[in-house]
Amino acid sequence: MIGLIIPCAIAVVLFLFLLLLFATSGKSLTDQNFLEEKNEFPIRGAKTPRPPDFVQRLFSREDWEFVASLRSDSLLRIFKKERKAVGLQWVRGIAAEISRAMQAHTRAARRSADLRVAGELQLFYRFAGLRILCGLLVILIGFVDLPTLLNVATRASKLSEDFLKAQPELKVESGTTPSTALDT
Repeated sequence: MIGLIIPCAIAVVLFLFLLLLFATSGKSLTDQNFLEEKNEFPIRGAKTPRPPDFVQRLFSREDWEFVASLRSDSLLRIFKKERKAVGLQWVRGIAAEISRAMQAHTRAARRSADLRVAGELQLFYRFAGLRILCGLLVILIGFVDLPTLLNVATRASKLSEDFLKAQPELKVESGTTPSTALDT
């Protein structure tokens, strides 16, 4: 029985990875041209400002119920399409932010003479987990109504905020931090 669980888990992870590849149409979640091709979510420059309750509003059930109460199928269809598009852009923005932070840290870490392998591995696992979570959200947003994903999106938002807040603390021995590494 246990011998069957591991291959099944690997198959599911591989299937989700392939779905993610097809869901993004061969474009990277962090490709700036892809994110800005319709000027819907500019990501250059400073961190994208979002109101604190953005995720709660985006994934709230109240808006969906209000639009459904209007009993207009075309309006509901447009609302779902637009809300999912905003949700996808939000997830891609989060993925881009954490990727930029990790790239900056990687550049700074290359200058370090004394890296802590355990700390770097822990950081990588946090980064990889966030990217996987963002990839799963991209896939799920295409198949599930957003209110169903409220808890997952809230968790992704909290984890990404924690990851990004921790970035200045990820100093390396060379004296550079990810934020100063971008300036060079």
